[in-house]
Amino acid sequence: MQMSHFAFKESYRRNLPHVQPPGASFFVTFRLAGSLPQSLVTQWKREREWLSHLKEHNASYHELVKLNFERVWFAKFESILDSTSFGPVWLRQQSIAAIVAESIRYRDGRKFRLDAFTIMPNHVHLLIKPLQTSLDELEQNVRDKMWGPHYVLLRRTAF
Repeated sequence: MQMSHFAFKESYRRNLPHVQPPGASFFVTFRLAGSLPQSLVTQWKREREWLSHLKEHNASYHELVKLNFERVWFAKFESILDSTSFGPVWLRQQSIAAIVAESIRYRDGRKFRLDAFTIMPNHVHLLIKPLQTSLDELEQNVRDKMWGPHYVLLRRTAF
């Protein structure tokens, strides 16, 4: 079933597309800073710029390559994150993982309906349905409220 472009909200934050169909559930991944090699992030940004340029100059071809681009990069990011071969793995610490799990469960029924989640050593996956909140607001809330206690445990600052 193809959805009318009027039936969903599409927004961009940090050059990432966020499509929010009404009443939909979302698979959300967030990761620890530094968990991906900077060279890979730089390459991804360059290719996103190319994709943006393509959208402006050849919209029909852009639509053909956009989904493949997203799938390829999602697989690259997931492969590196799952290997835990790069960057911090603080979520492997039981005390930190417990705080993250508690923060996620606390928001269940308040900010979103929680269907499932998993905490990996350097990233977290959530399957959620937002409740009266946009995905953008939810992302900001998760970042601000969920990560604060970890910086205290790790004696780090967010800046």
